[in-house]
Amino acid sequence: IDLALRHGPLPDSSLTARAVATSPFVTVATPGYLGRHGTPATPAELEGHACVVFVSMNQVRPWHFRMKGEGVVHYPRGRFRTADAEQLRAAVLAGLGMAHGPRWLFGAELASGQVKAVLNEFQTPPLQISLVHAAGRRPPARVRALLDFIVQELPGNEFLR
Repeated sequence: IDLALRHGPLPDSSLTARAVATSPFVTVATPGYLGRHGTPATPAELEGHACVVFVSMNQVRPWHFRMKGEGVVHYPRGRFRTADAEQLRAAVLAGLGMAHGPRWLFGAELASGQVKAVLNEFQTPPLQISLVHAAGRRPPARVRALLDFIVQELPGNEFLR
């Protein structure tokens, strides 16, 4: 792999990283789901909701929020679990529950009204998006061209705001 796009904190590694954008997180559900189950007013109210759970390395990825300046962590519970972002998106669109994920994943659906963002006032700061490539050598021209293109185009993407 010549170049990879990473979302979130980068572990120490032998890779060279370049920050290219940030990605806010949103908590979303379909209007139908919210109509049937209600809209949570605080992160604590998520306990009563079905959640579409993202799993990474067999671990449930927690949902992070800020309340009164303090960090709040919610460990979602739900019958639908996946390690695939597109499956997460599809499950939300099918009305299976609420999800917490990067805004770019739900950008088109948020714009069209297919999903609604909830708990906006409790969201944490956005996560960094980085491009990584092997360290210690200059990337080939094709990789540098792609890197330069992404650096130019990605920050202006409407779904990253």
